[in-house]
Amino acid sequence: MDPKEQKRCWRKPTNLKNRSPEVNVTPEVRQEGYEAFVTTDDHLMHLTGITKDQNGTKYYITKNSWGTERNTFGGYLNMSESYVRAKTIFLMVHKDAIPAAIKQKLGIK
Repeated sequence: MDPKEQKRCWRKPTNLKNRSPEVNVTPEVRQEGYEAFVTTDDHLMHLTGITKDQNGTKYYITKNSWGTERNTFGGYLNMSESYVRAKTIFLMVHKDAIPAAIKQKLGIK
């Protein structure tokens, strides 16, 4: 998370009534963020689940590596799908979670 973005929703809940609409994250938007050093590869997070709000907006339940004492949710936070699309540079998946057809194409046993 960029230092400018750390103040968003990390320490305490946010008022969702006044939130901004989700941004349509395209490959061009992702590239602009990377080239402007707004998106950097300096932090790892563990996506542990998926949830939706009352409007059906998808969020990824995320365990932050900063520890359990840094917010009131034991170190977990919800990140919007568009935020994850914009900020994810690298993804690791356990091989048992890969669908069989994709494993076969990749030659994974």
